Amino acid sequence: MTKRKSRSIITEKAGPIIPPFDITKFGSEEDPCFGKHNDPKAQECQICGDFEFCQIVTAENQRKIRAKKEQETEFKDLKETPDLQKIRQFMSKKLQTYSKPRVIRLAIKKFDISKTKAKTLIKNL
Repeated sequence: MTKRKSRSIITEKAGPIIPPFDITKFGSEEDPCFGKHNDPKAQECQICGDFEFCQIVTAENQRKIRAKKEQETEFKDLKETPDLQKIRQFMSKKLQTYSKPRVIRLAIKKFDISKTKAKTLIKNL
């Protein structure tokens, strides 16, 4: 049986994995990483002591970017839906000749609305 080396010898040879950050730069524009390159699977992020706070900052930065992008671009899910009165009239007219599932499919196709929205509208008729 071989004898294991003492820990003091092993730790003396090992250096720091990541050089320490200058704490005066945390959160500023000169901060090398904090809230900019967060990757939960990366080795560097898992070692970092500010991992949880960095995730919060990254989420907030992404929320700001999304809000800015939403102002610049028109997204389909944020687009105003067609007039509900027109949809209701269409559905009531089609219900005279077709079944409810078919009317729902026709309304979805014609007015580009979600299936749940079409179902709630047809229930209220």
